[in-house]
Amino acid sequence: MGSLLAALHGVRACAYDVTSGYLRGQAPRSESVRLLNRLAQVNPPVPHLEVGADGLPAAATDTALSAPALLSTIARDLITLLSDPLRRQNLRACDAEICRMIYLDAGQGRPRKWCSMQRCGNITKAARHRRQREAAANSSLS
Repeated sequence: MGSLLAALHGVRACAYDVTSGYLRGQAPRSESVRLLNRLAQVNPPVPHLEVGADGLPAAATDTALSAPALLSTIARDLITLLSDPLRRQNLRACDAEICRMIYLDAGQGRPRKWCSMQRCGNITKAARHRRQREAAANSSLS
């Protein structure tokens, strides 16, 4: 389990390097690209459909992934996302000063500013409100 966690942390670091580089208009580190390509070479899990007694699709009973298959799935999904210009253009960096999250904006209506309204949006808006309230209090004291 420890080695899988370390591998997942490595994939996360590569994913951040590649996606943040794209958003900044910079090439990712070659080590990140090599690792993602190496992980993606492992055959992904084969989709498995089961049919229930009623003849309708049912949940597959064997859904366990090996560590290499899990890492391959993550790497392949990231490569697919970054290789698709339409989806890639919806990558966004969170606007909150305290956040480094990169997210995929659904692109419906106005573009999102934050990775999560409940987390970063709320923190940012509350901080802005406190600054405005302090500024108003300071100007009334003058």
